[in-house]
Amino acid sequence: MVGQDRNIWLRVGNGLGRLIDRGADIWLDPGAVRRAIVELQGVFPVTHLEIALSDAVAGAGADGNWPALLRGTGRWNELLGELSQAIGDAVRAPASWGVGLPDPRIVARAAGDESERGALKAGLEIASFLRKLRESTLKFTVTQIADIEGAGIERAVASILKNSQLYSWARAIAVSGIADASRWQGQAETILLRSAELPALESAWSKGERIAGGLDSSFWTGTSGAAPLPARFLLYGELPPDITPKAVVEAGRNLRSRMQSDRSD
Repeated sequence: MVGQDRNIWLRVGNGLGRLIDRGADIWLDPGAVRRAIVELQGVFPVTHLEIALSDAVAGAGADGNWPALLRGTGRWNELLGELSQAIGDAVRAPASWGVGLPDPRIVARAAGDESERGALKAGLEIASFLRKLRESTLKFTVTQIADIEGAGIERAVASILKNSQLYSWARAIAVSGIADASRWQGQAETILLRSAELPALESAWSKGERIAGGLDSSFWTGTSGAAPLPARFLLYGELPPDITPKAVVEAGRNLRSRMQSDRSD
Protein backbone atom coordinates (compact mmCIF):
# COMPACT_ATOMS: atom_id res chain seq x y z
CA MET A 1 0.00 0.00 0.00
CA VAL A 2 1.25 3.48 -0.78
CA GLY A 3 0.20 7.10 -0.45
CA GLN A 4 -1.54 8.09 2.76
CA ASP A 5 -1.37 4.56 4.17
CA ARG A 6 2.43 4.49 4.37
CA ASN A 7 4.02 7.82 5.22
CA ILE A 8 7.47 8.66 6.51
CA TRP A 9 7.81 12.17 7.95
CA LEU A 10 11.40 13.26 8.54
CA ARG A 11 12.47 16.49 10.23
CA VAL A 12 15.84 17.72 9.00
CA GLY A 13 18.03 20.46 10.40
CA ASN A 14 21.78 20.63 10.78
CA GLY A 15 22.05 16.86 10.37
CA LEU A 16 21.29 17.41 6.68
CA GLY A 17 24.68 19.03 6.21
CA ARG A 18 26.45 15.87 7.35
CA LEU A 19 25.52 14.19 4.08
CA ILE A 20 27.75 16.57 2.12
CA ASP A 21 30.33 17.41 4.80
CA ARG A 22 28.76 20.70 5.84
CA GLY A 23 27.81 22.12 9.22
CA ALA A 24 25.20 24.57 10.43
CA ASP A 25 26.20 27.03 7.70
CA ILE A 26 24.48 24.83 5.12
CA TRP A 27 21.35 27.00 5.51
CA LEU A 28 23.23 29.99 4.14
CA ASP A 29 23.99 28.08 0.93
CA PRO A 30 20.85 27.13 -1.06
CA GLY A 31 22.92 25.10 -3.52
CA ALA A 32 24.33 22.97 -0.69
CA VAL A 33 20.84 22.44 0.71
CA ARG A 34 19.69 21.25 -2.72
CA ARG A 35 22.57 18.76 -3.01
CA ALA A 36 22.02 17.42 0.50
CA ILE A 37 18.29 16.83 -0.06
CA VAL A 38 18.98 15.01 -3.33
CA GLU A 39 21.52 12.86 -1.49
CA LEU A 40 19.06 12.13 1.32
CA GLN A 41 16.28 11.08 -1.03
CA GLY A 42 18.67 8.74 -2.79
CA VAL A 43 19.22 6.70 0.37
CA PHE A 44 16.16 7.25 2.58
CA PRO A 45 12.48 6.63 1.63
CA VAL A 46 11.07 9.91 2.93
CA THR A 47 7.56 11.01 1.89
CA HIS A 48 7.30 14.23 3.97
CA LEU A 49 10.40 16.34 4.49
CA GLU A 50 10.10 18.91 7.30
CA ILE A 51 12.66 21.72 7.15
CA ALA A 52 13.49 22.75 10.73
CA LEU A 53 13.48 26.54 10.60
CA SER A 54 14.95 26.64 14.11
CA ASP A 55 18.24 25.24 12.79
CA ALA A 56 18.23 27.64 9.86
CA VAL A 57 17.80 30.53 12.29
CA ALA A 58 20.50 29.26 14.63
CA GLY A 59 23.03 29.01 11.79
CA ALA A 60 22.44 32.48 10.32
CA GLY A 61 25.09 34.39 12.25
CA ALA A 62 24.19 38.04 12.88
CA ASP A 63 20.70 37.44 11.48
CA GLY A 64 20.21 34.31 13.57
CA ASN A 65 17.05 35.28 15.41
CA TRP A 66 13.34 34.70 14.95
CA PRO A 67 12.36 38.35 14.34
CA ALA A 68 14.87 38.63 11.46
CA LEU A 69 13.58 35.45 9.77
CA LEU A 70 9.88 36.14 10.28
CA ARG A 71 10.15 39.72 9.05
CA GLY A 72 12.57 38.91 6.22
CA THR A 73 15.23 41.39 7.30
CA GLY A 74 19.00 41.23 6.80
CA ARG A 75 20.23 38.33 4.75
CA TRP A 76 16.76 36.72 4.93
CA ASN A 77 15.44 39.32 2.49
CA GLU A 78 16.74 37.27 -0.44
CA LEU A 79 17.91 34.06 1.20
CA LEU A 80 14.46 32.81 2.16
CA GLY A 81 13.24 32.85 -1.46
CA GLU A 82 16.44 31.22 -2.69
CA LEU A 83 16.19 28.47 -0.09
CA SER A 84 12.55 27.69 -0.85
CA GLN A 85 13.38 27.52 -4.56
CA ALA A 86 16.34 25.21 -3.93
CA ILE A 87 14.29 22.92 -1.70
CA GLY A 88 11.45 22.81 -4.21
CA ASP A 89 13.90 21.92 -6.99
CA ALA A 90 15.45 19.12 -4.93
CA VAL A 91 12.38 17.36 -3.52
CA ARG A 92 11.15 14.72 -5.94
CA ALA A 93 7.63 13.32 -6.18
CA PRO A 94 5.98 11.51 -4.54
CA ALA A 95 7.73 13.25 -1.64
CA SER A 96 6.65 16.72 -0.51
CA TRP A 97 8.19 19.29 1.79
CA GLY A 98 7.06 21.65 4.50
CA VAL A 99 8.43 23.88 7.24
CA GLY A 100 8.82 23.26 10.93
CA LEU A 101 7.48 26.37 12.67
CA PRO A 102 8.34 27.37 16.24
CA ASP A 103 6.14 27.33 19.30
CA PRO A 104 4.84 30.94 19.48
CA ARG A 105 6.02 31.14 23.09
CA ILE A 106 9.61 30.68 21.94
CA VAL A 107 9.27 33.59 19.53
CA ALA A 108 7.62 35.67 22.25
CA ARG A 109 10.51 34.90 24.60
CA ALA A 110 13.00 36.03 21.96
CA ALA A 111 11.05 39.30 21.69
CA GLY A 112 11.22 39.80 25.46
CA ASP A 113 7.52 39.22 26.16
CA GLU A 114 6.66 35.86 27.73
CA SER A 115 3.08 36.80 28.56
CA GLU A 116 0.03 35.17 27.01
CA ARG A 117 -0.47 38.34 24.99
CA GLY A 118 3.11 38.05 23.74
CA ALA A 119 2.46 34.48 22.60
CA LEU A 120 -0.69 35.53 20.74
CA LYS A 121 1.23 38.31 18.99
CA ALA A 122 3.99 35.85 18.06
CA GLY A 123 1.42 33.43 16.64
CA LEU A 124 0.10 36.16 14.39
CA GLU A 125 3.63 37.01 13.26
CA ILE A 126 4.37 33.39 12.38
CA ALA A 127 1.07 33.17 10.50
CA SER A 128 1.95 36.34 8.57
CA PHE A 129 5.37 34.90 7.73
CA LEU A 130 3.69 32.08 5.81
CA ARG A 131 2.64 34.55 3.14
CA LYS A 132 6.28 34.75 2.08
CA LEU A 133 6.08 31.08 1.05
CA ARG A 134 2.84 31.17 -0.93
CA GLU A 135 4.64 30.99 -4.27
CA SER A 136 6.77 28.02 -3.24
CA THR A 137 6.01 24.32 -3.69
CA LEU A 138 5.54 23.88 0.07
CA LYS A 139 2.75 21.40 0.90
CA PHE A 140 2.48 21.33 4.69
CA THR A 141 3.41 23.09 7.91
CA VAL A 142 4.44 21.59 11.23
CA THR A 143 3.97 23.67 14.35
CA GLN A 144 6.34 22.43 17.01
CA ILE A 145 4.81 22.64 20.49
CA ALA A 146 7.54 22.84 23.15
CA ASP A 147 5.21 21.68 25.94
CA ILE A 148 1.48 21.58 26.56
CA GLU A 149 1.52 23.69 29.71
CA GLY A 150 0.61 27.35 29.76
CA ALA A 151 -2.63 29.18 29.09
CA GLY A 152 -3.57 30.31 25.62
CA ILE A 153 -1.29 28.12 23.53
CA GLU A 154 -4.22 26.90 21.38
CA ARG A 155 -5.19 30.50 20.63
CA ALA A 156 -1.61 31.37 19.75
CA VAL A 157 -1.40 28.46 17.31
CA ALA A 158 -4.87 28.98 15.82
CA SER A 159 -3.81 31.76 13.44
CA ILE A 160 -0.94 29.63 12.14
CA LEU A 161 -3.29 26.74 11.41
CA LYS A 162 -5.82 29.09 9.82
CA ASN A 163 -3.31 30.53 7.37
CA SER A 164 -1.94 27.09 6.53
CA GLN A 165 -5.45 25.99 5.65
CA LEU A 166 -6.04 29.21 3.69
CA TYR A 167 -3.04 28.42 1.50
CA SER A 168 -4.23 24.81 1.06
CA TRP A 169 -1.32 23.35 3.00
CA ALA A 170 -1.74 20.29 5.19
CA ARG A 171 -1.37 21.05 8.89
CA ALA A 172 0.55 19.06 11.47
CA ILE A 173 1.21 19.60 15.16
CA ALA A 174 4.34 18.12 16.76
CA VAL A 175 4.32 17.32 20.48
CA SER A 176 6.59 15.42 22.84
CA GLY A 177 4.70 12.15 23.25
CA ILE A 178 1.47 10.26 22.83
CA ALA A 179 0.08 11.54 26.15
CA ASP A 180 0.07 15.08 24.68
CA ALA A 181 -1.63 14.14 21.40
CA SER A 182 -5.25 14.20 22.61
CA ARG A 183 -5.15 17.93 23.32
CA TRP A 184 -4.55 18.67 19.64
CA GLN A 185 -6.79 16.09 17.99
CA GLY A 186 -9.07 17.74 15.45
CA GLN A 187 -6.98 20.91 15.17
CA ALA A 188 -4.60 19.52 12.54
CA GLU A 189 -4.69 16.66 10.07
CA THR A 190 -1.67 14.91 11.56
CA ILE A 191 -0.17 14.73 15.05
CA LEU A 192 3.59 14.11 15.10
CA LEU A 193 5.26 12.66 18.18
CA ARG A 194 8.89 13.47 18.87
CA SER A 195 9.18 10.58 21.30
CA ALA A 196 7.13 7.46 20.67
CA GLU A 197 8.00 3.81 20.14
CA LEU A 198 6.25 1.78 17.47
CA PRO A 199 4.19 -0.51 19.79
CA ALA A 200 2.45 2.53 21.28
CA LEU A 201 1.41 3.72 17.83
CA GLU A 202 0.05 0.55 16.26
CA SER A 203 -3.34 0.74 17.98
CA ALA A 204 -3.82 4.30 16.71
CA TRP A 205 -2.85 3.26 13.18
CA SER A 206 -5.28 0.34 13.25
CA LYS A 207 -8.08 2.83 13.99
CA GLY A 208 -7.01 5.09 11.15
CA GLU A 209 -5.70 7.87 13.38
CA ARG A 210 -3.03 10.08 11.84
CA ILE A 211 -0.48 9.94 14.64
CA ALA A 212 3.15 9.61 13.60
CA GLY A 213 6.32 8.65 15.46
CA GLY A 214 8.70 5.76 15.87
CA LEU A 215 11.91 7.09 14.32
CA ASP A 216 13.60 7.53 17.68
CA SER A 217 17.28 7.30 18.65
CA SER A 218 17.22 3.50 18.58
CA PHE A 219 16.11 3.59 14.95
CA TRP A 220 19.09 5.71 13.89
CA THR A 221 21.56 3.55 15.83
CA GLY A 222 20.15 0.33 14.38
CA THR A 223 19.05 -1.08 17.73
CA SER A 224 15.28 -0.91 17.26
CA GLY A 225 15.00 -4.30 15.57
CA ALA A 226 13.78 -5.22 12.11
CA ALA A 227 10.16 -6.29 12.56
CA PRO A 228 7.93 -5.81 9.50
CA LEU A 229 5.79 -2.69 9.51
CA PRO A 230 1.98 -2.93 9.48
CA ALA A 231 -0.03 -2.20 6.35
CA ARG A 232 -0.76 1.33 7.59
CA PHE A 233 1.84 3.49 9.31
CA LEU A 234 2.94 7.06 9.85
CA LEU A 235 6.54 7.27 10.94
CA TYR A 236 8.15 10.46 12.25
CA GLY A 237 11.51 11.45 13.65
CA GLU A 238 14.40 13.86 13.29
CA LEU A 239 17.64 13.30 11.45
CA PRO A 240 20.19 13.51 14.30
CA PRO A 241 22.57 16.49 14.08
CA ASP A 242 25.59 14.22 14.56
CA ILE A 243 24.51 11.50 12.12
CA THR A 244 27.08 10.01 9.75
CA PRO A 245 26.35 9.43 6.06
CA LYS A 246 26.90 5.70 6.63
CA ALA A 247 24.30 5.65 9.40
CA VAL A 248 21.74 7.39 7.15
CA VAL A 249 22.34 4.82 4.41
CA GLU A 250 21.99 1.92 6.85
CA ALA A 251 18.85 3.38 8.40
CA GLY A 252 17.30 3.85 4.97
CA ARG A 253 18.20 0.31 3.94
CA ASN A 254 16.70 -1.09 7.15
CA LEU A 255 13.49 0.85 6.67
CA ARG A 256 13.10 -0.24 3.05
CA SER A 257 13.69 -3.84 4.09
CA ARG A 258 10.96 -3.65 6.73
CA MET A 259 8.52 -2.15 4.23
CA GLN A 260 9.28 -4.82 1.63
CA SER A 261 9.05 -7.60 4.21
CA ASP A 262 5.48 -6.59 4.92
CA ARG A 263 4.56 -6.65 1.23
CA SER A 264 6.09 -10.08 0.67
CA ASP A 265 4.15 -11.73 3.53
